[in-house]
Amino acid sequence: MLATGLFAHLVLYVLPELGAEQSQQTITSDITAGLVPTATTISAEDAELKGMTDEYLQTRYEYQAFVRQMIALFAFEFEADSKSRCQKDPDSRVVELNDYELIEIYRDKTLNDGFRFEVKKCISPAFPSDS
Repeated sequence: MLATGLFAHLVLYVLPELGAEQSQQTITSDITAGLVPTATTISAEDAELKGMTDEYLQTRYEYQAFVRQMIALFAFEFEADSKSRCQKDPDSRVVELNDYELIEIYRDKTLNDGFRFEVKKCISPAFPSDS
């Protein structure tokens, strides 16, 4: 049951967050539009604080990437099934969401977390394709 909750968290919150970086940049640019930058001097303490902030952001990014990789690996290895009543690619694994939909998971070394998730319609003898 815990595994299903982790997988649902991945699909509902983590994957959509990947696209949130673009919207965050848009929000920031909207807020700063029309503002005139002021010239300021940075003290040694401020520079050290900025370095600590950059280090924190880097550590946070690395941690989030690691967590995403582990959740994707967990979903692929433990939650997903290699066999399904629905039509699927032989190299993928699936998690059935309901009678009509499934998540097909592929190993994909080109992506950061190493896996690709696709939500697909279930095509089976019980639910044939409409074509």
